[in-house]
Amino acid sequence: MANKVTLKQIAREVGLSPASVSLVLNNRPCRISEENRRRIKEVAAREHYIPNQIARSLVTQRSKTLGLIVPNIESRFFSSLAKNLEQRCRAEGYALFITNSDGLPENDLDLLSLLVTRGVDGLFLVVGDEVPDDRALIDELSGLPVPYVMVDRVVDELSCDKVMFDHELGGYMATRYLLQMGHRRIACMVNAAKTITGRKRLVGYLRALREAGHEPVCVEACPMRAIEFGEMDDLRAAHPDAVSELPCTEPAATTTPNILIGASRGALLEDFNPVVL
Repeated sequence: MANKVTLKQIAREVGLSPASVSLVLNNRPCRISEENRRRIKEVAAREHYIPNQIARSLVTQRSKTLGLIVPNIESRFFSSLAKNLEQRCRAEGYALFITNSDGLPENDLDLLSLLVTRGVDGLFLVVGDEVPDDRALIDELSGLPVPYVMVDRVVDELSCDKVMFDHELGGYMATRYLLQMGHRRIACMVNAAKTITGRKRLVGYLRALREAGHEPVCVEACPMRAIEFGEMDDLRAAHPDAVSELPCTEPAATTTPNILIGASRGALLEDFNPVVL
């Protein structure tokens, strides 16, 4: 591995000060002749000079890095979010640190501290618990020394930028679509017991059915892991009545990508026409 060339080494070779070399390589205004500018850039190119971002951040007080905290990087939704966000950050000259909280509020706290101490300029946060009642996390976010954006899952009492989806409208539109396709007995599989997003989708689902004069077939509120990962034996044991109601004359279901795949693995939706929320 070759030694990393420094500004001082370039300055020594061209006979100028490190400050002058830094101004030229950073395209800052300076009174340096075109000949010296050319020599500095030639030496930097020949020696494969790479700017020291850490040293630069000490001067600019900006690291050009951002942090992202997601509950489950294996989730199709969150992995897609991370990929697209990283691409947009890179296009703007920022590096994105992607971290995983495993859906635990205590990990959210640790990762917030880790990323801030690493000097990130800002944070994107998807909280691990969709119904956060952890005062420590709320207090930590209230006093965070860097700007942050809450994504998808938000805490209403926090004053910050928030990017949310209209989950109620999504549940309503998916159910309306199935109704328009001629289905009448429509199941909704969401984790309404523990997630705000699930509750909102459920509200939209129920609104669409009531507008059409139909009753819900089944409202699923079982452990999310059981649905997402196809642990259907556990699901049936915990909710035998709900699961037994699912097969019906005109089967249809509204659900999410992870739930859809998990339920399919457990043969729960083999006779259904699912619509993904």
